[in-house]
Amino acid sequence: MEVWSIIQDNNKNLWFGSRNKGLVKLANINQKIRLFQYEKDNQHSLSHNNIRKLLLSKQGELYIATSGGLE
Repeated sequence: MEVWSIIQDNNKNLWFGSRNKGLVKLANINQKIRLFQYEKDNQHSLSHNNIRKLLLSKQGELYIATSGGLE
């Protein structure tokens, strides 16, 4: 997997934005990995699997810049 962006949130979870594979979350508490990807028939999924940039607001909100737009 080619990682384009990495960020740590306020709960010390690590987030990895990748090329064509979506968004990966590594949970701090239990070290479990969760994958978030574009799903054609799911309007709540990512708009694209290319994650260009990850940003964290001062309030702790995660912003995801994909090739399909800002999430």
